Amino acid sequence: MSHRFLLSSVIAAAFTFPSLGVAQLPEGRRPPPGVDPGTFNPPRAGTLDPRNTPQPAVRPGTIQRDPAGIIHGEPVLVLPGEPPSKVRVTGTGPRSITLSWSAPAGSNRYLVFQAQGSDPTYYRGSSTIDTTLTVNFLLPNTTYSYKVGASYPQEMQRGEGLSSAVSATTTAALAPGGLTAAETSKGQITLTWNKLIDADWYRLYRNGAVLTDVKPIKLTMDGPPVLRTTYDDPAGPGTHRYQIQAVYLSSGLEATSAVVPNPPVSATIRASTRVRYCQTAHAQAECAESSSTPAVIIAANTALRALRGEAP
Repeated sequence: MSHRFLLSSVIAAAFTFPSLGVAQLPEGRRPPPGVDPGTFNPPRAGTLDPRNTPQPAVRPGTIQRDPAGIIHGEPVLVLPGEPPSKVRVTGTGPRSITLSWSAPAGSNRYLVFQAQGSDPTYYRGSSTIDTTLTVNFLLPNTTYSYKVGASYPQEMQRGEGLSSAVSATTTAALAPGGLTAAETSKGQITLTWNKLIDADWYRLYRNGAVLTDVKPIKLTMDGPPVLRTTYDDPAGPGTHRYQIQAVYLSSGLEATSAVVPNPPVSATIRASTRVRYCQTAHAQAECAESSSTPAVIIAANTALRALRGEAP
């Protein structure tokens, strides 16, 4: 009885005190030891520790973040860039303005900003590595303002330097020359004129009113649009006076040249000559000629009477 009591006591003690049961677990089944916060635990062989991973080289003056959002490289103070100096207008045309400026030390590229008319907003335009630029496809007789910005290499840690504004006005629109008008077939007058390189299309006038706009057309399916310099006008009898002007487009706006020539060129289409026939044989009253009838009509009517056997 005493041995059974002793064995029961040992078993009860093992379940009552878990520490005794854990202490007797095999070595391979023991739980891992706790990790003390703040201590460095080297990784096991074959594992990757982010702290030991080589980081990419950071370009001076840049701020880079890795996928975890950690910043590599310290933020730097970007100094204001020096703007271009002596910005000036060196030439103007109907559709172009040429600018030039002096480069600040260290700059490697320039941006041109443009505002039109009274609009205070400057829009970014062309960029260049030169110190001169010609802005094309402008409207004739229109005022534009420009600012030039200088950009610097990233290593210089400098922002963009923007110049003060300079303004210029394009010259007047050129008008087409050499307008001619001639009757080329029955009831048709053909107009021709000299080509203008910068014009977007032409506007024709007949007797002081707009006749039509002659716009570019494609002569072949894959070819570029061609601006014609001829137009066939199916005009009626009478004398017609013609004029022309050039139309220019830019940024959705339109400008036109003067209407030329003055005085207009003229062309005449003569009315057809019709012969009046007698409706009834020997109807003298209907076939009688008045004193105001042209001689050619009288002669034609006389010949017809003779053919029909009518009395004169």
